[in-house]
Amino acid sequence: MDLTQEQYDELWIAAQEIHCFVAGVNRAWTERLIDRAVPEFIYKEHIGRYRSVLKDTAGMEVLDIACGTGYGTDFINRESKPKSITGADIEPDAIRYAKIRYGKFGIEYLVADACSAWTDRKFDTIVSFETIEHVPRPDQFLNHMHRMLKPDGVLHVSSPIRRSGKLSDNPANPFHIREWTVDEFRSLLDLYFEEVELSGQMFTLIKRIGPFRIPGRVLAKARKPYPLPCGFFDALLFEVIPFDIMPARFLAGPPNTMVARCSRPRANVDPREALLRAMG
Repeated sequence: MDLTQEQYDELWIAAQEIHCFVAGVNRAWTERLIDRAVPEFIYKEHIGRYRSVLKDTAGMEVLDIACGTGYGTDFINRESKPKSITGADIEPDAIRYAKIRYGKFGIEYLVADACSAWTDRKFDTIVSFETIEHVPRPDQFLNHMHRMLKPDGVLHVSSPIRRSGKLSDNPANPFHIREWTVDEFRSLLDLYFEEVELSGQMFTLIKRIGPFRIPGRVLAKARKPYPLPCGFFDALLFEVIPFDIMPARFLAGPPNTMVARCSRPRANVDPREALLRAMG
């Protein structure tokens, strides 16, 4: 029986989702996230970061660089209605998945390297989550983000928080090349932008019945990184909260991820200083 292209694409999509699910079952997670094939709390953690950028994407020309399978690009497109939105990633299979599943909603997806000069286009808002820790030259990555922004543009970028050791140490995650402390990350971004607002991503519990929040410390004491198996709780909500108001009494434990909102791109960046702060 001959398959139509649409049927073939659906089978290919299903195969990708099964592969991702089986990898998770075997505790062999990759860095590629497919929302229908990973635990819900993992998906909510990632979407929490995308939710934090919506105020800067409504009616704007938006780039989601290192977009993976395109779920976050689609979330922005649905929730904030940007003027235009482009999702780009270095992995052809990830972009193929994104095009098949989300491309019909008016999103442009393309294969591109976040550290290469692949377009002269300027964007109002650039989003690049969980990217900079993967690249060999973080300064090159930031140079290209800086170049693709309009003079009044905004960059949203995130990275895991390193708790101890030196910048040159190998991270525990084998997919990561380099991780920063909060102060190191701010110092690096300050070279490129006049205003840098750093927040941390934390989780809270929401009560299923009634309007009241359950203090996150209840979950922290339980020492479980997922919702408790009880109908009394609805879900984990992963929220991006400015560091200057932490710790809040409804939050559990210190944040693991920092999210930066960078605005007012500087006219000139010292490449030597950028390299030093990026590489340590």
